[in-house]
Amino acid sequence: MWKKSNKSQLDVKKALLECGAIAPSTLGWPYRKAYEKTGVIEEDEQFNHGFLVDKCMIKAGFIQQNTNWTLNEACTDTRYRNYPACQPNAVIPSPSVERRINSWYCKVKSDYNYCLTHALAPKLCSREKTKNPPPECLADD
Repeated sequence: MWKKSNKSQLDVKKALLECGAIAPSTLGWPYRKAYEKTGVIEEDEQFNHGFLVDKCMIKAGFIQQNTNWTLNEACTDTRYRNYPACQPNAVIPSPSVERRINSWYCKVKSDYNYCLTHALAPKLCSREKTKNPPPECLADD
């Protein structure tokens, strides 16, 4: 769970997507399937991507709470310390509204045809739902 002073849950969801998260919350096993839908197949790539998202959130001033370990602990773990995101010279993304609006999650939620070909459960796609995407997928006023 991410928090930042004076930021709502909607703000957190937006920030996660702006930092490149596949979805604005951890979905459990479907999260891995969502990565596959975006072409990130290898587990190492998925972990590295997640670390970059976390670093972006931290860079944007968010604090991760209720987690079993910190990003620093993860990056010192022998399994992950050689990941590109854990290197001192790693290029950490900055939040981007364009990245959020064009994310897999928001495209599935707002584009019926994209939903049919890229959703985890295409049978759940409907024109009605894509006409009313969640607020985290709407452009800021």
